[in-house]
Formats: sequence, structure tokens, C-alpha cells
Amino acid sequence: MIASLSGRVTHLDENSLTLEISGVGFKVSVPKPLLQDAHVGQILSLHTYLVVRENELSLYGFPSLESRNLFVLLLGVDRVGPRLALALLSNLTPAALRAAVVNGHSAVISKVPGVGSKTAQKILLHLADRVLPAEGDELALQRQTSDGDGNDANRSTTGEGRRASPQGRSGRGKQDAGRHATGRARQSRPAHAPRRRCADQEMAGCGSLLCRSPRRSGSGRQRCLVLQGEGGNGVWP
Repeated sequence: MIASLSGRVTHLDENSLTLEISGVGFKVSVPKPLLQDAHVGQILSLHTYLVVRENELSLYGFPSLESRNLFVLLLGVDRVGPRLALALLSNLTPAALRAAVVNGHSAVISKVPGVGSKTAQKILLHLADRVLPAEGDELALQRQTSDGDGNDANRSTTGEGRRASPQGRSGRGKQDAGRHATGRARQSRPAHAPRRRCADQEMAGCGSLLCRSPRRSGSGRQRCLVLQGEGGNGVWP
């Protein structure tokens, strides 16, 4: 069995990297955080596990012995293969996974892509007596779950999260209704009669069409046209 490898990174793939050792390249599948930190030319040491199948030999590498041991334990769970076990260690740190198992937080495990609620329960049952808590596990779990909640919150406020709240929608609806009602009121308001120069102005030299002071003219006492147009009791000239 190949327990460890140490060499130079010569290639990075979507889920794996290639380590060159004495002119021989070994393709090793690794967790996402390790793959994201690696770069070509880097000298890297990995704890590895060789999965032997009928038509394939696959190497899986981990930055610590602890991670590799958890990977091996996960392979003992029904319906958990190497890829799903690697996905668990890509989304949860060893400390966070231990804390989730010790505290029975199946919801944390079921959030990993490809892990359903039934599989999460199987993982808890299988690892319950095989994993011991360590100092700092609870803090690691809290940090990881809070990071996940924060990402969800960010998504809800951007892109598809840009939806108006019910209060906002109702407020805008009230404003629109108010504008429509005002428009209808304006449309239903009778138009003013066409304004003409009243007889007061013509006869007495009034200086404004808006004058409301009665003046005497040769044809009798009259009020200005504006006052009559607003419903007063003036006389049309």
C-alpha cells in the first residue's frame, strides 16, 4: 500500500493533482481546499490511501494523517464511496466533522452535496464510537456553519435575492393607487370657464383679471369673471 507521497506538483486538474517523484507522475485526488492552495512547482507531501478496484487503482491524498484516517472510516459507511468521502472532507474540516458526529448534527452533514438525510444518519451511527472529540472541535464547527449561513445570506441579497419584501410591495402598491386616484380626481374636476376681461376692467380700468373688488360701471354693478367662474354670484359681462 502507498501510505505517503512527496514530490513536485506538475499539473492541477479539477479534482486532482499530479506529483512527480523520480520522473514518475502520480495522479492523486485531494480535497478541494488543498487543491485550491496548491500550485505548479510546489513541493508537496501527502498522506495517501490507495483504493483498489477490479479495473482501477486510485490514489487519494490528504494534508494530515487525521484527514486520511477519517476518509478510511467514511469508506466503511454503507453507500459511501471514495468520491463521497472526499466530498465530505472537502466541505467539512476534520474538526468540524468530528464535532458534528459527537453532537449528532446530521443536518450539518446532510448539507454536503450528494449526502442525503439517510446517509447522514448512517455516518453518525458508524462514526459515533470511532471518533473522539478534541479541543477546538466545537469552535471549528461553529465557524464553518456560520460561514455557510453567511454565504446564503449574501446570495439572498444579490442576484435572485433582489426581491422586494411584502412590505415594500404593498407600500409601492399604495403609492400607485394614490397616484391613480389623484389622476382620476383631476380628470373628473370640471374645467374652468374661459376667462375674459370682465366689464369692471373694461369700464373702470381694473389692472388685473383676478381682481375680486366690485366696481361700478355704466351697465350696473358686476363682479370679476374669475369669481363667477368659481361659483360666486357675480354677473357675466
